[in-house]
Amino acid sequence: MMQPPEHGVVTWRNQSGNRKEFSMLVAKRATEIVNKIAMDPDWRQIFNSEEDSATSTELRHIISQLRTMPKSGEEYQFLRSLLGAVQTLMDNLKSFKHEDEHGSSLVIVIDEASSLLKEGNPAGLYVALNRIISCLRDFPIWFFFISTQSKIEILFPTDNIDRTRKSGTIPSTRYLGDKVLSRFPPFLALALDLQDKKRMNDLKSRTEELRKSIKDFAKMEHMALFGRPLWAIYSPGAMNQIAKVKLKGGKDTKYDYEDEHHVFAALSFRLALDVCLDNPKTLPLIRTAVDSYMRVVISMNPESGALATVAPSEPILAKAAMETLCDGQNWKQSLDTFTTKLFGKGLIAKGLKGELYSRLLLVLAQDWARCCSERINSVPSSSPQLKSSITVGEFLKALYAQQHHASINQIDDTILQAKINFTHFVPTDENICPEVFPFLCHELLRRSAALQLAPNQPTYDHLIAYYRGKDDEEFDESKCGVIAVQTKYQEEASTPDGIFHENFAKINANGVHSAPNETFKVSIRHGPNFEKIFVFNEMKNPILYLLFDLGITLTNKSKVRPVQVSYSSHDTPHIWAVHSRGYGNEIFGCLDRMDCTNPAKAFFLEFNPISSDHDKMAMSNRTFHKIRSKFRYAGIDGTPSTGAGTDVVMQTVVSGPSEQSVSRQSRGKGRKSHKI
Repeated sequence: MMQPPEHGVVTWRNQSGNRKEFSMLVAKRATEIVNKIAMDPDWRQIFNSEEDSATSTELRHIISQLRTMPKSGEEYQFLRSLLGAVQTLMDNLKSFKHEDEHGSSLVIVIDEASSLLKEGNPAGLYVALNRIISCLRDFPIWFFFISTQSKIEILFPTDNIDRTRKSGTIPSTRYLGDKVLSRFPPFLALALDLQDKKRMNDLKSRTEELRKSIKDFAKMEHMALFGRPLWAIYSPGAMNQIAKVKLKGGKDTKYDYEDEHHVFAALSFRLALDVCLDNPKTLPLIRTAVDSYMRVVISMNPESGALATVAPSEPILAKAAMETLCDGQNWKQSLDTFTTKLFGKGLIAKGLKGELYSRLLLVLAQDWARCCSERINSVPSSSPQLKSSITVGEFLKALYAQQHHASINQIDDTILQAKINFTHFVPTDENICPEVFPFLCHELLRRSAALQLAPNQPTYDHLIAYYRGKDDEEFDESKCGVIAVQTKYQEEASTPDGIFHENFAKINANGVHSAPNETFKVSIRHGPNFEKIFVFNEMKNPILYLLFDLGITLTNKSKVRPVQVSYSSHDTPHIWAVHSRGYGNEIFGCLDRMDCTNPAKAFFLEFNPISSDHDKMAMSNRTFHKIRSKFRYAGIDGTPSTGAGTDVVMQTVVSGPSEQSVSRQSRGKGRKSHKI
């Protein structure tokens, strides 16, 4: 009578009447028991003292008496009634048949356990509960304390006794003589994606899942397979609304783009943000994010209490964050708050070479093409519906400025007409390899995700899957392809030719092809370790390669194009490349379209605090900041130094309160002394 439905997703609406009635009776009976015990003087006397460990000491004494005199008179009858009730329950459980030869066991789960220790509740109550549980050690009962909040320093006190006393816990309960009792570590690995794993592990349902069309991937019922299991209990409309409330700390209020917690939550589920664990100021931010904003704890340091966390890949939350950010000025203002209150204060991990900025550009372009281009906003932010996909051509034209669209149009239609559907980035810690394709593309499309590659991944930084088929057709993995993105953040420009060791023919806006510049003997697709460096040899569909040279600043006299389209027909798969130089709105039109040009500029400049001439000069004291000898020695090999002041001798003469003379002497030609 109690079992869930055999087929379909379990919800409150389709549970049996017996299950609902039983749940209500349990809650009613529990209330009666609590009220009775609260008025029992024998129970109350245990909690009379509020001194440290008093409750624990009293219970320990009672338990000791019960063990040494198990059947003595009426003493401690109040506790015997508890033991009797548990024994009755266990006897009832034994009357059922079990496959396990060890017999039945009971699991008691105390949900939201951190609420036992809210401000104002004495920690002794929590200790008392633990002591009462210890009375039941002779029964086959497991107790699980679970919580979505990160008050782990209370539920799981640190090894630092001073810290535990300050947090309100009672460290003496962990002592046995002169020894400190060992503890079970907290279990943090409660699984997400349970519904998806269940369906994919069953042959019949896996076949159904893999046949779903790309249009199905945008349905809320499909998104509910990923992330927290309880998404499925809501209707699609309620699911969307609840997700938005969760992103605002569980409060049904307006999104506040000046609140760093709102902003951190919204951007985390889009850009895969990570915090700087070296900065102690991140602890309050990350604890609040776990407490109230859906972030997940991966591990913790029992000494310091520091948490390693992640924003999990949950399409429902990513969609909710996308619609929230695309509402009015939220993107622009949130980026301002993020830069000034989080990124600029060193709370967020920046990455090695500007990957976070490139993820921002890609997400902004996706949002414009998928949410804002026809409205602004063709899809109301409260609607559970979502445009199932956009074409790669729409995405590229949203990404790059208008003046580069004619060049974009020269790309192979096989790529331009393909579909993408990512709403968020998810990181990986392992390098990609040939054997993961094309199923990896299918998985990313099913989850509406793009991949932030591992820090040591050669050649690429991001991976976006595309699909060449129709939105409503049964999925065919042979129609999958990839957009590979590499971010460069250096003063010297790269080229697709030099990266792939292949000849790339450049194409201008009129479709005129230029001859390759040089000849390469061995492409990286066939060179040493090609399976690690190129990885796409087994793919049949063409590759789109986006190269972002963010650190390059072009002048009006520059002969190179700021956005250059080229292609290599060296071998299958063919590679089409879009090489951009610069980081501003003259390159990336999505910044203007989303009204984010100024906040994005401030955001980008935070990547490189070395901006003034003085800062560049000071960098010469990092002797091997640049590896070439001209950085350390002026004019070596006839090349003037770029090394920030290594060829300059400065002498300051103070000649009076109104004048300072600075004489500059240089080995370079044409240098003169200047007076300031």
